[in-house]
Amino acid sequence: MPLLVAHRGEARNFPENTLDGVRAALEAGACFVEIDVQLTSDCVPVLLHDADLRRTGDRAERVLDLSFQQLSELEVNQSQIFGERFTGIKVPRLASVVELLMDWPRARAFVEVKPEGIARFGARRALERISVDLASAPSRFVLISSVSGFVSEARRHGNSEIGLVLTEWSEEARKKLDELQPDYVFCNLKRIPAAIMLWPGPWKWVVY
Repeated sequence: MPLLVAHRGEARNFPENTLDGVRAALEAGACFVEIDVQLTSDCVPVLLHDADLRRTGDRAERVLDLSFQQLSELEVNQSQIFGERFTGIKVPRLASVVELLMDWPRARAFVEVKPEGIARFGARRALERISVDLASAPSRFVLISSVSGFVSEARRHGNSEIGLVLTEWSEEARKKLDELQPDYVFCNLKRIPAAIMLWPGPWKWVVY
């Protein structure tokens, strides 16, 4: 039976990748949530999808150019969508989401590590830093990424489950799946050719 994943939290009614949005999804009964992680200039994992704050915070700064202290003072209220409804809402640390999830013992989270931080710090350092925040309950979180080197590093690190995010539907993408043997495969529905069967394998598909 298909299961639903709350993509970036309850993003229809709350700013995406925020504690309020994740909490709302869990309160609505979501057993799975997906969140995105960027790294600040001092390598602190935070919840953001984009490399900069233009879309969610109406600012031009790049996350990698800001320390966590600097970033924590900025709002990500998606005012272009929600107006002033969420004035004051800030970028949460990954560690804060870990604490939040403890109140829902049956829920799990897919943590998508975005490529910008991996490119800056390297797969190993990025993984080590993120693993610190997840250390209290690693089985509740599945690390996923579009960067195959990071996914491979997570497997070598001993993560019980991993996932690959496809950025294209191609023979090269299929080869990566066969090589990595991830537990989950994430793909945008728009990238999947019409009337085609999903590639079979030991993985579970998550389509958004």
